[in-house]
Amino acid sequence: MPAIPSVLEARPGYRTCRDGCGRTLPETAEFFYVAPGSGRMYYGCRECVPELRAEARRRGVGIARAREIRVARIQGRAIPEATATPVETAVAAARLGARTFGVEIEFTSTTIRRAALAIRQAGLACGGYTSQRGAWKVVSDGTPGVAGEAVSPVLRGAEGIRQVQIVCEALRNAGARVARCSGLHVHHGVSDLRLDDWKALYRNWANSERAIQGLVAPSRRTNHFCSPLDRRAVARMESLRSLDSHGIGSVSGTAYRSRFRSLNTRSYPNHGTVEVRLHQGTTDARKILAWVEFGQAMIEAARAGVALRETDTASLLSRLAEFGLSDETRSYLARRAVALQGRGVRV
Repeated sequence: MPAIPSVLEARPGYRTCRDGCGRTLPETAEFFYVAPGSGRMYYGCRECVPELRAEARRRGVGIARAREIRVARIQGRAIPEATATPVETAVAAARLGARTFGVEIEFTSTTIRRAALAIRQAGLACGGYTSQRGAWKVVSDGTPGVAGEAVSPVLRGAEGIRQVQIVCEALRNAGARVARCSGLHVHHGVSDLRLDDWKALYRNWANSERAIQGLVAPSRRTNHFCSPLDRRAVARMESLRSLDSHGIGSVSGTAYRSRFRSLNTRSYPNHGTVEVRLHQGTTDARKILAWVEFGQAMIEAARAGVALRETDTASLLSRLAEFGLSDETRSYLARRAVALQGRGVRV
């Protein structure tokens, strides 16, 4: 890095490093880190950004938490207590430490190559369709208007949380955005479900779908890529007499488009998962992880044999508190529902 000029306060053409050192430097790529592809300039200088990423990997935390720790240490302050994400405070309660999950994050405004490069530079293995087991992949989605999607490996617990946080930040740094055409799909590992659990999950989702829709953008409630469950599909699920993976997988039909349901079972025969397709696209890790926790609470309610018939979102969230939905996430989702209803403040 070039010699640091003796600049003590910000002025036009300069910016202050926020990733630890606090120095005010010329606002050029010579001093500040620039995201590949998008050309977006970081608020961290070229010395601090690599050290910050190493700190995050070493501690197993997200970039934001690593930044808190690093800045406090450099400034000689006590390291602040962790501000946990909704899911981090409910790893045990929502069984996020045991039940696996995976995410598919659709994005616009950047290329597959740039997105994959940004994820690799953030420290995670990432490739394309032929990625090795345990790596992320960035691939074409096929949805009109969607540039690509970042598909996770099988994730679990705190490490899964960390990877989602890293990838979301990497995608934004690569210039990724979301639009009405993009969605978020979450897969939950459900190899432990019995036939009665499957029936309860399908029944509960169908009976509570109006309340569930209150948690997503209005554009998703009538989107043909995540249609509501219909009575025929529910009846087919109820009619099953044995836990046959292909029977579970075909309750919505066998045509290609039959997978475009808000709750999709087509992935069960090959992957042992159920896919929740309802959520709008986002690169906000907090939204993604809260949605993961919500889905897993719905699964736990089904495993407990509980019938859910809530028709309003607030009542459903309150009920799911009995099945691992943490107070923090319940409050966060409730605020989101109010904002979405009024199409108002971003939460």
